[in-house]
Order: sequence, then C-alpha cells, then structure tokens
Amino acid sequence: MNTFRLMMVTLFHPSDGFYEVKEHNHVLSGLWLMVALLVIRFANIFATAYHFRSVDPEQGNLLFEVARILLPWLTFVLAQYAITTISEGEGFIAQVFAGTFLALTPYIVFSLPLAASTNLLSLAEAGVVRWAQMIIYGWSAVLLISMTQTIHNYDFGRALTILGLTVLSMLMVWAVIMLIYALSDQVVRFVNEVIVELSVR
Repeated sequence: MNTFRLMMVTLFHPSDGFYEVKEHNHVLSGLWLMVALLVIRFANIFATAYHFRSVDPEQGNLLFEVARILLPWLTFVLAQYAITTISEGEGFIAQVFAGTFLALTPYIVFSLPLAASTNLLSLAEAGVVRWAQMIIYGWSAVLLISMTQTIHNYDFGRALTILGLTVLSMLMVWAVIMLIYALSDQVVRFVNEVIVELSVR
C-alpha cells in the first residue's frame, strides 16, 4: 500500500491503516510523512495571512522551526516505545515511528488549505480558524489513541494510560535535558572565569 492510500485509509478507517503499519512496518512511509510534516509547516508560515501569522517568515529561523516540529515527535516515539516495551506492548520502534507520523495525517492534509483560507477572512473571524485547528488537532489525537491501541494491542483505557505516561516521560526527558544544559552552561562560565582570573594574575 503506497503512502497516499495509507493516509486516506487512516483518515476514515484508522484501525485498518494502523493494522497495515503493524503488519508491514512502512518505515519509508513514516519518513515521507515526516518530510511532508516539515514541508507543510513551512508552507503554512508563508500561506497564512499576515494578520493571522504567529511566525514572521522574515524573522523565522529554519533550524529552530525544524527542531520545534521534529524533536517533540521523535521524543514521543522513543518515549512510547520505551514505555510499551515494559508494558507488554507488541509494537516495534519502526511501527511506532510510522504510526505516529501517520496519525498526523489530518494536519498534513488539511492545515495548508486552512492556512490559505485565512487570506479570505478578517481577524474578526479568527474564531472559525481556531475551531478548525482544534478539529484537526483533535482528529490527530484520536488517531494517536487508535495507533497506540492497534499497534500495541491495547484496549482503549490502556491506550489512554500509555499515552499519558508517554507525555509524562517526554516532559521528564526534556526537563533533564534542560537541567544538563543549564548546569553545563554554568560549568563553562566558571571555567572561563577561572582562566581569565589566572591569566590576569
């Protein structure tokens, strides 16, 4: 099954799409979807009307945007795989990777048309755009639940619990990373101050 057909199946018959991922991995499809996510995000920045923009294309940073989009989702993949490994989950990391980005299909398919439509709307109609965005994000959240259920063979309640633990693990990972960064920054400053002090003497 090619990537486009897999996306369409997942949109309307999620369990069938994720079962296909479970049976055949579809790592390449996951990679294509990850690239598509980046392309759509950057296209959205330029397609969104000026008065609706949250990011100014002229002030944006390419590497920052790539990291802001990919790192949370890659952390999600690793966190969920780690948790399900010790929670009797049946999925492999390649399946979790492909399934996670496949669950973002509503964003990949619908966010660019929504961004383009802002050029026809006034700021007073921003509520319509926000509701449409909430539907897209909610749809993706439902697909993430379905992905967790299907790939790991969990029931609905267990899937919700695993997703909650996944998010908690992500927060812990990023808290540790930020702590290490802060401490290393302090160490570097201390070493620099010592070197300057010794050189002056």
